[in-house]
Parts: sequence; structure tokens; C-alpha cells
Amino acid sequence: MGRLLPAFFGNFILGVFEAWMIRRTSTTVGKSPALMIAANFASMIVGIGLVVVAGPLQNAAARDPLRLSLAIIVGLWLVAFVLTVFVEWWFVARTAGLTMSKQSLLLSFRVQSVSYICLVPIVMLIGSVTAVTGLSSASAAEIRTVPGWVYYHSLDKRTVMRTRLSGDGTESVIALPSDSVSSTGRVTIEPTSDNDHARLLFRDNLEHIELDKNIGTPRQCAPVERRGADKLAWIGNDTFGIGSTRSFVKPPSVQAGFWAREGITIGGHRFALETPYLWFAWRSPIVLPDGKVVAQFGEAIVLIDPKTRRCAKLAQGNCGDVLLD
Repeated sequence: MGRLLPAFFGNFILGVFEAWMIRRTSTTVGKSPALMIAANFASMIVGIGLVVVAGPLQNAAARDPLRLSLAIIVGLWLVAFVLTVFVEWWFVARTAGLTMSKQSLLLSFRVQSVSYICLVPIVMLIGSVTAVTGLSSASAAEIRTVPGWVYYHSLDKRTVMRTRLSGDGTESVIALPSDSVSSTGRVTIEPTSDNDHARLLFRDNLEHIELDKNIGTPRQCAPVERRGADKLAWIGNDTFGIGSTRSFVKPPSVQAGFWAREGITIGGHRFALETPYLWFAWRSPIVLPDGKVVAQFGEAIVLIDPKTRRCAKLAQGNCGDVLLD
């Protein structure tokens, strides 16, 4: 509903604006913008259909958002523009007092051209494409970082996987219990309360499942602030939710927002992706000892170098954590 309300109000405004443009080209038209308002609602319905039909492209972009998203966004916008010209052709012709002819089709093209020139910047202001314009796609070999593993659960959320931070060596670790499949769960690696060793867990809100009692030493995982014997502090870096930041260095300068438009903020720079056709949120950021960041973007686990603003895809999966060598 939050997405549809601006669209409804926008259709009224855009319809009035387009009717005004048409009136400037003809002296035979009335003053009512009702037809062009209806035209924009018809275009909205077609646009929703385009989003549904483009599902396979959206799925492909989710698995490699930095490399594919911009091309898909531009392509779908061009398709939407062409469809809008033809969908609104009859409405434009009637509003201008013309027949369905080449003249009215050309008028529809001109009207939609002006509308899109005005509309696209507004949509970008409401949403964001800073993730694909502010970050450049790179290979994992181009972004050197500390040696270690990133743990995450597979796209079907049934298996814990791990991949080297260098981008190779992907392997299965352990199957998750069938009742642990959750869209809000996160694989974490935490030191024990006595700081004796590190454990592998699957956390979902206040519940957790211990998957490995001794996966390494406390130095290999991000530190945890505790209150009491084994109670985790319920703020910021210590909640282990899908939006919480794990950090090997203090203070963490990385924060992932819940909504796609909020994106991920690294050192004061925000990288987000939300458009009418593609919108992907950031999840589970981990700040490595050298300041580089591992996070989930869409359905990809990526490594970001904040200094060069390069981003490399490491694997496909959900909500992970890091174990250093």
C-alpha cells in the first residue's frame, strides 16, 4: 500500500500535466483532464503487469545485482516507455480531438517523452540507484582482504554453506533443522561467554540453534558485548538480526537499513537500490579487521572495499557471518 499511494496521487498530477501539454497543441479540446488521468491509471496497470512478466529478470538480478541491475532497469524503463506510448495513444487522440493516426501517435510519443523526462528524476529522488552507480563491480581477486571464511545459509535456507573471502572454495557445512527455515534467521559465529572457543549458531529473533559447539577460537570471530552470564546485549551490533552489524573493529561505521531505499551506509556514504522494477535490501553486514565489508545484497554475498568503492560477488546465499583463519 505504501508503494501504491504515491502512484495513485502521481497519476492524477501526471494526467493533469499531460492534458495541459495536449491543450497547448490543439484548440479543439475541452478543459477536462479526466481522459489523461484514466490513461495514466491504464499505464500503471500495464506497468504492474510488466513487473510481473519481468520476474525472471528480477530473479537473475537478485543473484548478481551489481553486474545486472542497471542494464535491466534501463531496459525495462525503455520497454515501459514504448508500452505507455501505445497504451495512451487512444486517450491522447481523444483528448486532442484527433483520430487514431500517425499524427496522434506522434503526439503521444512527444507527451510521454516530456512526462518521462520529468518522471524519471522524481522516481530516482524517491527511490535510489546509488548501489549500482556508486559501487563498481569487480572480481574477488581484485579486492584483497584478510584470509578467512564467510558462512551463510543457502538460497533455500536449508543448508549452511561457506566460501573463502577470496571468492573460491565454496562448500557445504551442515544442514539446518527443517523447522529452522526462516526469512529473518541469520547464521552467526560467536565466542562463548567464557571466551574459550567460538560457536556456529543459527539465530532467529530471540531463539537460536547451536550447529557447532567448537568451530574455532574467539579471535577468529567478531567480539560480542554481553550482559550477565550468557545474555547478549539487545542493541546495535549485538542483536545478530538480519540488519545488525558484526564488526571486528570499533566503532562500527556500517549500518544496513531495513528498507531497500535505506540501503547500506559505509563511512557516511549510502548505497541503495530501489526503483519501480528492481529493489534489493542489504542484510548482515560484517566489518572485517582491514575495514572491508561483507554483506548480503539481494541474494548475493558480496565483499566491498570502501576506499575504492569496488564490490565483488563471493557467493549466492542469505545472512551470514565471518570466521577468520
